[in-house]
Amino acid sequence: WSSTQTFSCVQCSASMRGLKQADLVPVLGSRAQASDLVNGKRGISKAQAKKLAEYFGVSAELFI
Repeated sequence: WSSTQTFSCVQCSASMRGLKQADLVPVLGSRAQASDLVNGKRGISKAQAKKLAEYFGVSAELFI
């Protein structure tokens, strides 16, 4: 997946639950990481994909 596709999956998952970027900080570790990921500036690590999958209750494959 490209960072744009990852961005779309994260954005969609968050918006469906009424979440904002700040809500993802505890999951991703920092405001900078959350911002970069949500804005499509950075790809996602396997560890972040697993954390997001657990948080959203979906497969990590959705984010990788």
